[in-house]
Amino acid sequence: MKNLAGKETAFIPNTQLCIGFVFSMGVVMCVGILLAALMAAAYLLNLTVTVINEQAHNIASTYVHADPTVQFLMLFVAGCVVYRIARSTFFQK
Repeated sequence: MKNLAGKETAFIPNTQLCIGFVFSMGVVMCVGILLAALMAAAYLLNLTVTVINEQAHNIASTYVHADPTVQFLMLFVAGCVVYRIARSTFFQK
């Protein structure tokens, strides 16, 4: 390889520049992965809240439009579920 003066030169890579480039690209990639993970977590949390809201709406609508016997049965089942959860959570040996 010759320069403008006609002298032959050898290519010497700038090691600090190469290391700095690799390090900075690694930092940018880590930040990007972190942001993508946070966005995925927010999306899943939003999806979970939406599903719980829809199911609560469906159960409430069913309860309102049901016969009194079915309403009593739904309250009884809900009470049994709450009792079992409370017993397993608060009254462990």
